Amino acid sequence: MVVKNRIVRMGIHGRAVGYEDLLKEKGVLDAMKERDRRIETLSTELEKAKQGELASQEKVETIKVQMGEAKAKAKDLMMQKMRQAEEEKEVLRNLLHQKDEELASLRDLERRTTQVVEIETLRAQLHDARQALDESRKTGESLKARLVSMEREIRLPGDIQDQCTSLESQVQELRNEKEALHLKIASLDTCIEEQTAKHICEAVEFERKILELDTEVHSLRDQLDRNFRVDEGKRESIREDDIVALRSTVESQRSLISSLEEELHSLHSEQEQLTDQQSRPLLPRESEAEEIVKFEEMVSDLRQEIASLTSSNAKLRAMCEMKSHFETLCKERENELETLKRRIGDETKRVSQVGAISPLTFDEDQQRSQGKCVDGAESSTVDLHALDERCEDGAREDSVVENLRKELAHQEQLREAAERKAANLDKVLQDRSLGHSDSDITELNGKIQELEGQVASRQAEILKVREKAKSYLWEINAENAKLKKKLEEEQASGLALSQEYEAKLQHALSIQTGVEKKAIQASEELEGSLGVIMECQTKISALEREIALERMKVDEANEKTLSIQSEFNSYKEKARMALSERDAAIAVSDSAVDRATRDLREKLMQAEAKVDELSALVPKLESEISSLTESLRAAQQEKESASSAAGLDRETTAAPLDLVRFELDDRITELEKELTSTMARASDAEARSASLTVKLEILEKRRKEAEGQLAATEEARKALAVEHNRKVADLEERLRKENASLKALRRTTTAVAMAFDPSGGSESGMTRVPSISSANSTGQSVRVNFHPEVSHEEITSLKNELSRLRESTLDSQKEKEMHMEQSALLKRELRELEGKYLAVQTLNQGTNYEYLKNMIIRYLETDDLDTMLPVFAAVLSFTPEEVRKIREKRPQPQAGSSMFRSFMMR
Repeated sequence: MVVKNRIVRMGIHGRAVGYEDLLKEKGVLDAMKERDRRIETLSTELEKAKQGELASQEKVETIKVQMGEAKAKAKDLMMQKMRQAEEEKEVLRNLLHQKDEELASLRDLERRTTQVVEIETLRAQLHDARQALDESRKTGESLKARLVSMEREIRLPGDIQDQCTSLESQVQELRNEKEALHLKIASLDTCIEEQTAKHICEAVEFERKILELDTEVHSLRDQLDRNFRVDEGKRESIREDDIVALRSTVESQRSLISSLEEELHSLHSEQEQLTDQQSRPLLPRESEAEEIVKFEEMVSDLRQEIASLTSSNAKLRAMCEMKSHFETLCKERENELETLKRRIGDETKRVSQVGAISPLTFDEDQQRSQGKCVDGAESSTVDLHALDERCEDGAREDSVVENLRKELAHQEQLREAAERKAANLDKVLQDRSLGHSDSDITELNGKIQELEGQVASRQAEILKVREKAKSYLWEINAENAKLKKKLEEEQASGLALSQEYEAKLQHALSIQTGVEKKAIQASEELEGSLGVIMECQTKISALEREIALERMKVDEANEKTLSIQSEFNSYKEKARMALSERDAAIAVSDSAVDRATRDLREKLMQAEAKVDELSALVPKLESEISSLTESLRAAQQEKESASSAAGLDRETTAAPLDLVRFELDDRITELEKELTSTMARASDAEARSASLTVKLEILEKRRKEAEGQLAATEEARKALAVEHNRKVADLEERLRKENASLKALRRTTTAVAMAFDPSGGSESGMTRVPSISSANSTGQSVRVNFHPEVSHEEITSLKNELSRLRESTLDSQKEKEMHMEQSALLKRELRELEGKYLAVQTLNQGTNYEYLKNMIIRYLETDDLDTMLPVFAAVLSFTPEEVRKIREKRPQPQAGSSMFRSFMMR
């Protein structure tokens, strides 16, 4: 029992020493936990900061892309509108040129009509001359008949007969000339009829073209009114110099747009690289999880082995349990350090700017951790050596006591055997005393004496042994009393230390619960940030789909504009060919009319000369026939009757000529009116083109202002990105320091684990001493005290920096919202421009004017806005905002009449 008490006291003393070692190791573990907690918080906050920065950068890049696309769309639309305006101006100039040409053709037509009128007058004169010739023929025939009768009745003299024959010959010549004039007049009539028919066809074609030009001018006017309805109050007159300057600015803006497109392409490439880099670290997580599972299985196997080994040794159970706990903690810390190392390695791959690591702080942290771990390792090795020595002393004392007990048992067995022999001998002697002689008795007595001498010697030896055992037991009892006192003292100190340790353990457990709560909060925050990242990714994908749809719409609009331009070019080519054909036909007709008029004038001159000759011959004939007035009175009466008949014929032929003349005059006045109206429309179109250039200049100014704002926001974004990169670099620098200190701590913990390895239990204590001493020698140079207060200050500073980073991300989100509002405004303007463009396109495609007029009449008759507004919106391409404004302003009085008046004014 004394030995057992001594062994128990030695075990209690070893446990007290173990408690001290546990306290030291607990301090080391608390420091490690604090360091791990700080590293975990730093890593989570760094990941959050990086994720927020990446999200803000992606948002800014998406906003920039959207702004670039909106700017490109706006610029494309502005350039398209400017090109359309220039084309419209060119078309108007062509129309004015065509109008001038048509005016010249009208003047030529007027000249030709005057020529036709002159020809008609000449025809009337020829008709009069023909009638006079007929009358003269009739009178000649009558005179001839009268002369024949007079020759029959009265024989005239020879000179009168000669005169009559000469008159007859002249009359025959006049007949021949009359027939030739009849043929020429017939040919001239056919030519004049052909020319008049051709001129009538040209006039009809000219009327049709004038109507087409009127419709085009009306459509252009409506188009210009719709395009610049918003800025009607800002019209100003622009000179040709301003237009040239505007074109130069447009060219410079085109070059700027091309440079912006190149920058946008580069930004797209950078965004793709960032997305690739962002998607790469997510891949190895499955392999990491498998490795973690394997490592945990290995740790569980080691724990089972350690438990089996510790269960076999009852004396060192507490130390082995402490060692197994320490080993599990080390393994868990190694696992966490490995995972953290992988994560930090993945994060550092994506960081472009890394600050320089200060070696001083790195060495200090490493020395602190190594020094603390080496102190714990030394104290644990000292306690183990003391415990081994005490166990060996107890084992030696136990072996001595067992040997003494064995000797005592052997002596007792010998004594009992001797007593049994003596009893047997007494029985034999008593039996033999009855039947033997004295000699035998003497022999027996001698033997008994010998036996008694041997017994006495044995008893003397037993007494000596007992004395020795008593002395040895007395010494053992004295030593046990000393050890008991010492054990009581150590037990009291151990109880105090255990109470203190339990208090510290409770404090450490409370700290650990707080750390676990913080870790749970950090994990929840991490999950929330991951959810935000997923939402941002969904928003980015939705924006990318919207951008793709907008690009498809822009491509469709470009294709439509190209098809319209090709149709317009083909129409211009056809119009040019038709005009060239018309000019050629007009030139041919002009040459034919000129030739016909020259021939007619020559023939008229010849006819006038012959008429003069005949007029000279008529007085001669009258003087010759004056003597025959009485005989020719009846012929004169016939002549008067013939002249009256000729007057009636002249009146009947002059009436259709006057009707034709009046029709031509009316047509000429109508053409002049149409020419004046087309000139007025051309002037109106020029004024609208001037207003178009003014509005284009205003839009250009707005575009420049938007570009300036975009440049300012881009500079602010770059400055914010530089600040974020700097802060991230600082955080990564601190994480790198912590990682290095953790690596050093892991090396020391591996050394301690090797020192506490249960597999070396079969070896002696001297085999473990060199490793511990070597660890002591290697870690003695870097032994520095650990200060947890400094780490807490660093954590608070990092939290402040993270709060500042969150504020900066909120600022970036506000800027993003502002950019989104600007992009929404630009999209609304683009929708308005697209609506105007669609309206112009529908008008260019030839919207039926009668259909539009019928719709307006229907609306004025019924005042049914709900039914007629969608029809107006479809025909005139209203935007949704315009429809909404109309519906909102509808309750105001006279809304329909004001709209109708504005439409009719356009």
